[in-house]
Amino acid sequence: MKTLIIVSNQLQIINAREYIHSCINSNDDYDIILNSISRNEKGHKLLLETYANLNFSKEPLTMFHSNLNGLFNFHNKLKFYYDLKKLTSKLENKKYDKVVIGEIWNGIQLAIANKISDNQVFLDEGNSSYRIFEKLKGKPVSLAKSSVKTFLKAVRLSSNLKYDKQGRVSFFTLFHDKKTSKYKHLILQKNNLEYLKQRFENSKLNNNKVVFIGFNALEIFKDMNDYRHMLKTMSKDLSGKDVLYFPHRHERGVTAKDIENLGWTYMKTELPMELSLLSLDELPKQYYMFFSSVYDSVSNLQPSARFTSYFIPLEFYNRETKVYEIIYKSYEENSNIEVKYI
Repeated sequence: MKTLIIVSNQLQIINAREYIHSCINSNDDYDIILNSISRNEKGHKLLLETYANLNFSKEPLTMFHSNLNGLFNFHNKLKFYYDLKKLTSKLENKKYDKVVIGEIWNGIQLAIANKISDNQVFLDEGNSSYRIFEKLKGKPVSLAKSSVKTFLKAVRLSSNLKYDKQGRVSFFTLFHDKKTSKYKHLILQKNNLEYLKQRFENSKLNNNKVVFIGFNALEIFKDMNDYRHMLKTMSKDLSGKDVLYFPHRHERGVTAKDIENLGWTYMKTELPMELSLLSLDELPKQYYMFFSSVYDSVSNLQPSARFTSYFIPLEFYNRETKVYEIIYKSYEENSNIEVKYI
């Protein structure tokens, strides 16, 4: 069995490492393509740094950039897609049996996969997996942007989802327990994070330190003053605790100074949080958050950890709240999470 894996961010690289550990036998082969969507060289380097940290058995087959916002004119965009066509032709000759795709929203990854194999598996993309599953409640449809589809069509590539004879799409996911009868078009294969668990096993615990898991507040709150007010209220709730604040990789809305003014320590790290925790001398036993897919990974990696989630009032959101209501409902039903209303 020969597998091609396509990933575009740090979380997908972690999940790809877990897929290899759980699903690819030692006598089988795989190749990885890094598809950087960052606008700068720093983002490209972070992908390579995360890749190196996870001890893959081989180097990436190739790395290509697809930040199409940076391709300002029609000619450059069309050249990119013709180069993509050449890449897929080379990959076709390698005769892969399966393709593992990092991001179901990414039309570029889908276009490559569709030329390689009908046998496809998708990786998690954090809490957006909830939105993806909702989108796929009925017969699977393409989630790629229409502008991307137009250019792909010009070079005879397609970003349409492929599914099996029963009309199903496969995921390797932390959210395997979300399957109900309404998700009849999904096959959810369990990601237990077995590879990272091995690295967490021997870590010491510290009762005096706690972690606050950051998130991209500017994407959620319609008024950032509401967010800052909530942070101040939470800092009073956490008074007397040694708080380590881990920012989200796309965090906007607060600065390191804002966090330090609360009396918390701002952790300057650019690795995914799961890997950043391993750099600590001791792990905390208590985690605080609003909501985060980090809960789903860290609760697997550190079963003794406890979590507190602060509820965001529905009137504070700048978008449809249905997905977040589902997330908080699942938290309230979880004995390992205390949901606080402040």
